[in-house]
Amino acid sequence: VPLLSYGGEVKCWTWERHEPNAYHVHALRGAISFGSTPQGGVDSVLHVKVMRHENYSPLLNGAPRAEIALVSHRIKSARHYHITIRTLLPASSHLDYSGPEILWQVHQGPNEGSPPVALVLDRGSYYLDVRGPAGTRSAYAYISKGIDDVDRWVDWSISYRPSDDPSRASLELTKDGKVMTKISNVANAYSDDSMAYLKIGIYKWTWGLESPSQREAFFGPVCIQELG
Repeated sequence: VPLLSYGGEVKCWTWERHEPNAYHVHALRGAISFGSTPQGGVDSVLHVKVMRHENYSPLLNGAPRAEIALVSHRIKSARHYHITIRTLLPASSHLDYSGPEILWQVHQGPNEGSPPVALVLDRGSYYLDVRGPAGTRSAYAYISKGIDDVDRWVDWSISYRPSDDPSRASLELTKDGKVMTKISNVANAYSDDSMAYLKIGIYKWTWGLESPSQREAFFGPVCIQELG
């Protein structure tokens, strides 16, 4: 996904090597690895995997997750960001048509509350979940069917103006060069939050017995460009 050609600081994570100072790992041992995809084509990728039978009690909330928090670059309210993310859902990991999971999110600086922006794979389809402080209106926008993207790379691009003021907040999500949704007049950040950060990987807070026993995903380069 090309970044905008004009101005702005750019931070990218390419997964060519382990950079412990660039991110925090929220996963069980062995759930996250670096390498290439089974079908090749991309040399440096991040691979995440969660399995239902594992004991996730050592992790936050005790919920199944295999995530990387990109804490070396903070996302501040009242700024403008361009974010690019590449994802691949392998055919070996069947889609869950009975429950939700998050693939990437903007996580708020405060520990409590739901993420203000999240791409949710819910019952086999992508949705964009956008919310602000308690008491404000939220949005849950349908994007597309996940089955169309199995075993292929998807390029996501997000134009993001975070604010707890709905009149100043905006977000545009592009998938493979096509605008999928534009959300405005909905708060998409917590009040005066200057410590939010991008988080990628699988977070599956509910996991029924009718769901597949394993979920996994690959991530290519991730970039954040601050435009002002």
